[in-house]
Amino acid sequence: MHRLLTAALLLPLAACSGIERTLDYIEAAEDTEALISDLGDMSNTRFSEMDDLANMNATATFQGNAAVCAPMPNCTNAMVGDLQLTADFGQGSLSGKADNFLNYNTNSENVSNVQGEIIFSNGDIGFDGPNTYTADMQGSLTSGSLEVAVDGAMTGTFKGTPIAGLTGASETGAVVVNGNRFGKIIIGAEILLD
Repeated sequence: MHRLLTAALLLPLAACSGIERTLDYIEAAEDTEALISDLGDMSNTRFSEMDDLANMNATATFQGNAAVCAPMPNCTNAMVGDLQLTADFGQGSLSGKADNFLNYNTNSENVSNVQGEIIFSNGDIGFDGPNTYTADMQGSLTSGSLEVAVDGAMTGTFKGTPIAGLTGASETGAVVVNGNRFGKIIIGAEILLD
């Protein structure tokens, strides 16, 4: 999945319409790849930290990026967007959204805006161990003739002790591209400190 972002960074600027949009995409793709890689290198949040957060009824906001590969496995379309999630550790819930996506098409080497958003709801912190979560995802993303329908689940893990962020990925079948092919979503977000 990380290769889709790296490959997208190599797009030739001269062949793209909208140099500013292309530069925005490159920056977003680099940020997304770096964030997901950095968080992935961290150890999972210790169970005792998760228990402490739950006992304090702590809440936290996480901000980061979402990447969509559409369709798998070749990622002809590589989308990157903004992600914000709110965790209520006392209630064991998680919710938020991803929006402001840009799409890079590897065939046309064109960057385009994406309409739509992905909503994360009914999150369950601790579904498979104290430092894990799952959440429902629903939404649609459209860019030209590309239609990405999202309806399924995301699972992931809180990272770092003290907690520094979270990562996650869509479950198989949650992302459908143009009605007949599967895609994938990965996310990474850092905790926002007051």
